[in-house]
Amino acid sequence: MARDLVQDSLTALAEGLPTAPARLSRRRRSAVLALDADGDVACTLIARRSVGYVESCTYLFQRHQGTWTYLGGGGGPGDDLFAPRPDPTPDGEHLHYAGVGGVRGAHGWRKPWISEVELRCSPQVAALEVTGRIVPVAAHGNAVVVWSSSRAPLITALDAEGHPLQSCTPKSRL
Repeated sequence: MARDLVQDSLTALAEGLPTAPARLSRRRRSAVLALDADGDVACTLIARRSVGYVESCTYLFQRHQGTWTYLGGGGGPGDDLFAPRPDPTPDGEHLHYAGVGGVRGAHGWRKPWISEVELRCSPQVAALEVTGRIVPVAAHGNAVVVWSSSRAPLITALDAEGHPLQSCTPKSRL
C-alpha cells in the first residue's frame, strides 16, 4: 500500500472526486477515479501506474470519532480503466462487474463486514441509485459502491434524466 494513495483517498473523501486524467503517465502515476460513502464507511477506486501495466486499487475506510481510518483494500489489473465505456449487452445490462471485495470493520464496530463492488458503466449511465443515495458516474464510466449491511444493496443505473436503466444486487463478499 502506497501511503500517498491513502492520502489521495482521504483528500477525495473530504473534497470530492477530482477530475480524472485521460490516462496515466510518468508524471501522473495515480488517479482517484471513483468514490462512494455510506454513513461511516467509504471506498475509493484508484488507477495506479505500475511497471508495464495499470493497476486497479480499492481502498476501504471506516469513520471513527469523526476521522476516516484506512482498513484495507485490494487490487488487480486495471488496463480497462481508461478504455471506452462498455456498450450495453443485448439483454440491456448497463452495469458490468469489475470486482468485489470486503474487509472486517474495526474499533469494535457492530457491523463486522464492509463490502464493495467495482463497476464499469455503459455510456448511457449518468448515476447509480443505491439505498436512497445517488452516486455520480464520471465520464470514464468507473464506479464503486460500498455498504456495511449483511445484505448487498439494490443498485439501479440511471440515465441523465434520472430514468432507471437496470437494477442489480451484487454479491456481498468474495
